[in-house]
Amino acid sequence: MVDFEQRGVWCEFAAPEINALEYARILASDDTLGSDPEPTVPQDVRNRYADRLTRLLPNWEAMQDTEEFDPAYSSFNVAWQCLDPVEQEAAEIYMLGRLLWCIFEGQSAPQHSAVWQSYRWEPEYEFPEYRRTPPPLRELIDHCTRGRRDILSRLVTRRGSKLVLRDTPPGEDSNVAEVMRVAREWWSKEVKATDAFLQMREEMKQRGEWDGNYFGRPRLEDVKTVLEELGKSYS
Repeated sequence: MVDFEQRGVWCEFAAPEINALEYARILASDDTLGSDPEPTVPQDVRNRYADRLTRLLPNWEAMQDTEEFDPAYSSFNVAWQCLDPVEQEAAEIYMLGRLLWCIFEGQSAPQHSAVWQSYRWEPEYEFPEYRRTPPPLRELIDHCTRGRRDILSRLVTRRGSKLVLRDTPPGEDSNVAEVMRVAREWWSKEVKATDAFLQMREEMKQRGEWDGNYFGRPRLEDVKTVLEELGKSYS
């Protein structure tokens, strides 16, 4: 209940601003993906994202290339270090909201896990569907998770060892090319959203107009107060 960052979490738990920065880090640093010897991300694209990260966090490459703790930073997470303290709290609140959904809905995660790894128990349904959470808590969770984006599992999911489109009837397989097309289109939109968000953030920071709590989430103290009051009403 206390560790909402510091080492990094899967994208289905992470705040959208964390994911945007993490996507930028991956695009800036990955020379190849899989077994293909040719770079998956073109050099000019890697350079563009690397330049952006360098403006946000000088020497970020060294951070991710070593496991030795650097006392200049409070964690190894590049995306986390790019956020100011107000943004960090807002990102923690987002992840707390996701966790509260899991607790009160009795589910293992807000979404099905990454396609390459499964949870021991997969969720029966996904956030933001509510079945068990009391209405006042639903309002709090929705407030905590402002700015949320749909993730790939809304379109592509895993059944056993196969990837299928979400609307594929049970017992049937999806066309591999169609699954890849849908996934590619989703990632293309995510990268465009990442670019737009990070560009806007950078420009507003330069003008002194950036509010670290851009999505208007509650403060941690506010969440604590609401939970305490709700606890009293149900006791």
